[in-house]
Amino acid sequence: MWRLSPYALQGLKLCTRSWSDTGEGLVNFRAGVSFALPFVHTPFTLASGIFIDGRGEKQTAHRNSAPKPLSKLQTYAIQVPVDFSFRIITVAENQHIFLNATPYASYLLSAKLTRGGNPIIDKAGDPLNVSEYDLLSEGNAKRFEAGIQASLMYRYSGIYVRTGIQVSVLNQFSGAGREGLFARDTGASRYVSSFLTVGYEF
Repeated sequence: MWRLSPYALQGLKLCTRSWSDTGEGLVNFRAGVSFALPFVHTPFTLASGIFIDGRGEKQTAHRNSAPKPLSKLQTYAIQVPVDFSFRIITVAENQHIFLNATPYASYLLSAKLTRGGNPIIDKAGDPLNVSEYDLLSEGNAKRFEAGIQASLMYRYSGIYVRTGIQVSVLNQFSGAGREGLFARDTGASRYVSSFLTVGYEF
């Protein structure tokens, strides 16, 4: 047996790209609604939902050694996670701790490079000699992405606090896109994010 339990979550993320990348973390937001299916009399719960997910990074270098402020990569996507949740600790009747394993898929809405209103690359003829570069319209960023996340969640009555790490599996940029942006193919470009969210069950 199971019962449907909708709840809303929102919180902050600290994100950067990997593996060969040297960018700095960028604080973003994550907000959405989930629907949980707890299997009655078992420690298992299945949940899914829809989220607006912000990710990105602060660049730490440019190919022409541009002065600070350095550019910022900011993306927003619609994300659909599927939580496989296991109750590992029962603190009290209304307090529980869960371990979650979560594959997800997402659809990119926006992906832009900016540098505080300055040209991203202040060099005549460079495609990044603009104050804002749209990676989607230029064909550098990929629309569809998938990954996995692991998290711990504490529930007190109808309040949820959750923290974890999220890793994208697919490359975020095409090979031509990486060469165009960085003057070389930097290899796989994947996000690594940590997050903290707070939610409430309706």
